[in-house]
Amino acid sequence: EVIENIIIFIPMGIMLKCMGVNTKKSVLIGFITSFILEMMQYILAIGVSDITDIVTNTSGVIIGSYIYMIFLMIFKNREIINNIVFMIGCILFSMFMMFYIMIMIVN
Repeated sequence: EVIENIIIFIPMGIMLKCMGVNTKKSVLIGFITSFILEMMQYILAIGVSDITDIVTNTSGVIIGSYIYMIFLMIFKNREIINNIVFMIGCILFSMFMMFYIMIMIVN
């Protein structure tokens, strides 16, 4: 479950960097998003809310931010990277979130 939580939020970190959000704000946005999701789980009694989920989700955002920065160092053209990564990131993030929601509904 830990690795799944990290993987689910990596695209979010990449997308935030594509939008020009700095790393500190990306981490804050990831933390707040994860916190809201965990609170919704608790309030709606869906699954189990846990502080480790918030930590692992936020870690995924951090990893995604660094992946974007590595691609930027390699390819050096921000516009091309943004277009490609943003499209892939949107698709993957949507797929992972749908998968996450389905898992939460089933459990």
